[in-house]
Amino acid sequence: MVGLKGKTACLSRNGRGGIGTALRNALTEAGVTLFDDTDPACPVDFAICTAGKMFVCDPGELQSSDVRQLYEANFFYPRVFMERHIRAMRTARKQGVILHIGSNAARYGNGGAADYAAMKAALAKYVELRGKSVRNDGIRLSLINVGAVATEFWNKVRKTADPELLSDIMPTPAKALTADEVADLVLMVLQLPERVVLKDALVVSVDYQ
Repeated sequence: MVGLKGKTACLSRNGRGGIGTALRNALTEAGVTLFDDTDPACPVDFAICTAGKMFVCDPGELQSSDVRQLYEANFFYPRVFMERHIRAMRTARKQGVILHIGSNAARYGNGGAADYAAMKAALAKYVELRGKSVRNDGIRLSLINVGAVATEFWNKVRKTADPELLSDIMPTPAKALTADEVADLVLMVLQLPERVVLKDALVVSVDYQ
């Protein structure tokens, strides 16, 4: 395993949100120096993106502006974040890890969040294919698709009034993963040997198998 002390990292949107906060705390405790998302000190050793946005409703209820918001949060911003760090790592370091926190919806979506699932699936495919094109540059692209995580993310989800759709998607906090568990998993991935890459993993709580 590779040690983390003395390494540098950048978190999307500076680690806002439940998973972002847990990551910021875990990385700092491990001796990793964090840089601002727009800091010119990049490139860093690790770039981690946790961005995401969800609406729970019948897809027919979404306006075009809603779909655009979902696209911006779940695909466009993560792609821009990734490409910026690829350019920086290629130029200066010739190595690095770019890790995305995705969603199990990319594989097992629900009709009440069809657009969210589709965009997470698109990101997963982009990470897979982009990873092939940068492997000779020493850059590893990783994706961890997580199941429900008990954070304030769910308080921000715009929800339908349809109880059936809600019951299929909204998690029971006590049964969901915790943000700290996700952060611990990320640190494990960051410590993998340089010749090892975790390409696409699915991680869920045992209660949601």
